[in-house]
Amino acid sequence: MSNRAQSNGSKSNRAQSNGSKSNRTQSNGSMSNRAQSNGSMSNRAQSNGSKSNRAQSNGSKSNRTQSNGSMSNRAQSNGSMSNRAQSNGSKSNRAQSNGSKSNRTQSNGSMSNRAQSNGSMSNRAQSNGSKSNRTQSNGSKSNRTQSNGSMSNRAQSNGSMSNRAQSNGSMSNRAQSNGSKSNRAQSNGSKSNRSQSNGSKSNREQSNGSKSNQVQSNRSKSNRAQNNGSKSNRVQSNGSKSNRTQSNGSMSNRAQSNGSMSNRAQSNGSKSNRTQSTGSKSNSAQSDGSESNGAQRDDR
Repeated sequence: MSNRAQSNGSKSNRAQSNGSKSNRTQSNGSMSNRAQSNGSMSNRAQSNGSKSNRAQSNGSKSNRTQSNGSMSNRAQSNGSMSNRAQSNGSKSNRAQSNGSKSNRTQSNGSMSNRAQSNGSMSNRAQSNGSKSNRTQSNGSKSNRTQSNGSMSNRAQSNGSMSNRAQSNGSMSNRAQSNGSKSNRAQSNGSKSNRSQSNGSKSNREQSNGSKSNQVQSNRSKSNRAQNNGSKSNRVQSNGSKSNRTQSNGSMSNRAQSNGSMSNRAQSNGSKSNRTQSTGSKSNSAQSDGSESNGAQRDDR
C-alpha cells in the first residue's frame, strides 16, 4: 500500500471553514458498506499544472469517534489498488446553492444497495487544463461517528476497478439553487427504485416494504467523460453542511484488496480543491432495520 504525491508545480490544500460542518449517520439496525472487486481498483490524479490543497479554519473543527462496541478499520492488500486522476487542462467542480440541500434516507425495514459486476467497471477523467477543487466553510466542521455495536471498515478487491475522467476541452457542470433541494427515501416495507436524470433531480420515495437497489452486470461497465474544453463542477452552499453517522447496531466498512493499493498524485500544472458553503447542506441516513451498500465484482 503506497501513497505517492509527485508535483512539478505548487501543491496546496486549502480548506476554510467559518460555519458548522458535520457528518452524521444514524442507524438502529445493521448498516454495512461493502465493496468487493475481483479486478484492480485504481484512482489516479495526474496534473500538468500547479496543485494546491489548503486548509484554513476560523471556527471549531473536531473529529470525534465514540464506540460502545468493537470498532475496527482494516486494510488488506495483495493486488493492485490505485487512485489516479490525470489533468492537463482546467478542471473544477463547483456547486452553488442559496437554499438548504438535504439528502435523507429513513428506513424501518431492510435497505440494501448492491452493485454486482462480472466485467470491468471504470470511470475515467482526464483533463488537459487546470484542475481545482475548493472547500470553504463559514461554520464549524465536525466529523462524528458514534456506534453502540461493532463498526468496521473493509474493502476487498481482486479485479480491476478504475475511476478515470478525461477532458481535453471545456466541460462544466454547474448546479445553482436558490431554493431547497432534497432527496428523501422513506421505507417501511419492500422497495426497489431506480432513476436516471440529466437535469434537476428531486426524488422522494415512500414504501411500506424493504428497499433494495441492485445493479448486476456480466459485461464491462465504463463511464467516461471526454471533452475538448474546460471542465468545471462548482458547489457553493450558503447554509450549514452536516453529515452524521449514528449506529445502534453493527456498522461495518471493510476494505480488502488482493492487489497493490496505491494513492498517487502527480501534478505538473495547477490543481486546487475548493468547497465553499454558506447555507445548510445535510446528508442524513436513518435506518431502523438493516441497511447495506455493497459492490461486488468477479473478474478483472
